[in-house]
Amino acid sequence: MSEKKSLGDNPDISLCMIVKDELDNLKKNLSPLVGGFPEVIVIDTGSTDGTGPYVDSLADHARVIDFTWADDFSAARNQYLKAATCKWIYWMDADEQLDPSYVAILKKCSKKGKKNAWAYRYQPGMTTFQIKLFPRMPGVKYVMRCHEQIYPSLTKAGVKKIRFFPEPFKIDNPSYTETPQESSMRNIKLLKLDIQEQPEYLMSYVHLAYDYCNLGRYNDGIAILDSMLSKKSVALSGQDKEARSLAMAAKQMISLQKKLHTKMDEGKSLTREELEELIRLGRIR
Repeated sequence: MSEKKSLGDNPDISLCMIVKDELDNLKKNLSPLVGGFPEVIVIDTGSTDGTGPYVDSLADHARVIDFTWADDFSAARNQYLKAATCKWIYWMDADEQLDPSYVAILKKCSKKGKKNAWAYRYQPGMTTFQIKLFPRMPGVKYVMRCHEQIYPSLTKAGVKKIRFFPEPFKIDNPSYTETPQESSMRNIKLLKLDIQEQPEYLMSYVHLAYDYCNLGRYNDGIAILDSMLSKKSVALSGQDKEARSLAMAAKQMISLQKKLHTKMDEGKSLTREELEELIRLGRIR
């Protein structure tokens, strides 16, 4: 195995991923970063394209752990939490591109202490975000099969503040705003299991509604949101109020898409304003 040239002083951060058949993306996106981290852990859920041997060849500190897919993203992610030895975890998807110079920003953020975790908004203006860098501590683990969550266990472990990476930190992920239909079908299966197993976590209903919408199943999306809004539960993350607000906004958006697509199906022309709204919602490109 060949050791990649180090990108300066390595931070005490494990770079972690879960992948399946991502060889091309790993060659493009992981290879430039390997030298910047003291530990790289890739959980492989069943690749047949040579992903495993490629990662093993990158560096002595890069390793692959085979894991049988069990319809549970959290179960897969928790494997790298068990295997990691560094004080901090930074995770990335295989199709994400991170400038190697930004590793220095990750290092600087980690120096702020374990009362903090660090998040990123993939789209400016969005209220939702992903916690990308966090301290490795006892009890910290992912929950939920789909749209997995680390926040609940971080707060229990003592993290007091979620902070956003400072500029110029940026992650390029061209596929983040586009959900393939096969991914939505997979997500629907997992989200139904999440709702069955933990009905008190209201965000699962919102995610499920959006995946129904992505498949054009608007009535199903609206129905699941109505079901959620009729519940009197406390969300697993303690963000029940936010989940309900997002559900009402999602219902409004899905109802609008249903109306406009019904009009199109009936052969009626859309107004310029309606076309612009569909473009804004990402339903026409």
